[in-house]
Amino acid sequence: MMNSASPSSRRLLDPEIAPAIEAFPPFELSPQTIAAVRERLRTRMAAAPDGAQLFPTIIRTERHVLGLDGEPAVRVLYYEPQGRTKRPPALVWHHGGGYVMGTADDDDLTCRRIAAETGAIVVSVDYRLAPETAAPGPLNDSYAVLKWLHSNADELGADPTRIAVGGQSAGGGLAAAPAIRARDEGEFPSRSSC
Repeated sequence: MMNSASPSSRRLLDPEIAPAIEAFPPFELSPQTIAAVRERLRTRMAAAPDGAQLFPTIIRTERHVLGLDGEPAVRVLYYEPQGRTKRPPALVWHHGGGYVMGTADDDDLTCRRIAAETGAIVVSVDYRLAPETAAPGPLNDSYAVLKWLHSNADELGADPTRIAVGGQSAGGGLAAAPAIRARDEGEFPSRSSC
């Protein structure tokens, strides 16, 4: 069950945050509950405002990036500001969802807003989810996209010296992993604060 802390782990909670944690009802995390939550999320996202109308200067295209070492291709949503005159930075974005739900489409408004407000190209990774895909599948998806963006920065019009990674919730955690891997493997230049 999620958020039902055992007596031994309950002592690890900061007393100020414990009431907030306890306010969430416990639930079983199972394939059935994951499927139900995914469906509710799809329904909610279908009712979301149209990002293309809110951010008309941001062009969104769908692309597929070759996976690592024979793994499946990775679907990405590519957001590009219109009318740019210089090579912008780029951001590899990761959606949230606890590694078990969510899609790149769910963060459409977020990615459009980032692109509009910063002038950056945003590449949103539709990484594979658990429980269907075990680790390191999502990390490999993210790393494949980071490598692709770096290798194709000139063709895409992005500045290869200004590529960042980011995300929200689980996506933020996932974003750290390819940055560390890039630093450790040294396949392409990276400036990391990890």
